[in-house]
Amino acid sequence: MNRRKGFTLIELLVVIAIIAILAAILFPVFVRAKESGRRAQCINNFRNIYSALTMYADDTNGYMPYPPTGNQIWSIQRYGFGMLYNYTRKGDVFLCPLAREYDVFGSNPSQTEINKYQQDPEPVYHCYYTTLNWFRASYHFWPQVYQKYGSTQPARFDVDLKDRDLNLWRWFPNAAPRCVELKGPIVDNFLHAYGEKGSSQRGVLCLSMKGHIRFLPADAYPFY
Repeated sequence: MNRRKGFTLIELLVVIAIIAILAAILFPVFVRAKESGRRAQCINNFRNIYSALTMYADDTNGYMPYPPTGNQIWSIQRYGFGMLYNYTRKGDVFLCPLAREYDVFGSNPSQTEINKYQQDPEPVYHCYYTTLNWFRASYHFWPQVYQKYGSTQPARFDVDLKDRDLNLWRWFPNAAPRCVELKGPIVDNFLHAYGEKGSSQRGVLCLSMKGHIRFLPADAYPFY
């Protein structure tokens, strides 16, 4: 009776080497597919936000929402996205799929929260559209950039981007020509940019006031 012959050590090593090679080939493919899915979701979110902006402007004689309130490390967007929520009815359109579930500030942050943010700064903003109804947002929203300098009126959706009286030209004089070229970037996922920091592939998706959605490499993003 013949006994079944097992694998030799060399055969096992060959099989392991083949599996390792296949894994090395397929892993980047899976990573790219996952990022493509996230980008597709962001693009869909931006389309919904643009639609909400358009409807909001129609109802306000061409004006955009007032800027978000807060500062560089927290934000309660009672204005901003909060004013667009009723035009989407889906709060998750303001949330980047790369956003993490922390740093959600509902009021002035404590020193502990500030310290935590400074160690790992990827905020998810706590926003409300009525006092008792909250949702989360993580995209950058820039309506204040297109306001008239010194004006208390919100920016117009049909603003002339070349108007030198805009905050854009006062605050970002070097970036302003690029913003004009990009047709007025208004929403982006800068807080949760694609790619590793320092990577040549790093960049953000950007929505313009003309409805264009495009991927900008890090060195082409105007507000760095």
